[in-house]
Amino acid sequence: GNTKSCGCIKADAIREACKTHGDSNTRLYSTWNTMKRRCYDSSLMNTYDYKINNIQVCDEWLTDYQAFKDWSLSNGYTDTLTIDRRDSKGNYEPSNCRWADRYVQSCNTKRLSRSNKSGYRGVCWSKQKNKWQTKISVRGKRIYLGTYTNKKEAGMAYDKYVVDNNLPHTTN
Repeated sequence: GNTKSCGCIKADAIREACKTHGDSNTRLYSTWNTMKRRCYDSSLMNTYDYKINNIQVCDEWLTDYQAFKDWSLSNGYTDTLTIDRRDSKGNYEPSNCRWADRYVQSCNTKRLSRSNKSGYRGVCWSKQKNKWQTKISVRGKRIYLGTYTNKKEAGMAYDKYVVDNNLPHTTN
């Protein structure tokens, strides 16, 4: 109770824990650490977004790498996938996470591009047609979905296409 440490006791405990699982140099272990840093390390720029949305790592994963590893291996983890929160405003927890490729990750974003004037994903104004038009990119292929008199209809067309085709894109 009266012990004061320069940090070496904590470092020794971490080294000891790493010896137990032997994964300290693996991609999965790095992913686990990075996930926690995103939520709690204020020196990272994107931590602000995580703080204002109160995004956290569930208690089970926060303190137990083995629990995270077990979940990962039973839920499709491979070294080619990244951890993805289904609800980008939700926490890192088993019910909200999945292993996804970069394509699925890029479709699951909360933000629209800065140049988006419509407020709807995949919707832009066509000067030539004087209407709102809807497009979607699927695995690098641009698909034109039509023109609409108002931007809400155009946004609904995008969402309908995503749902009808079971695409991983975020809907509005």
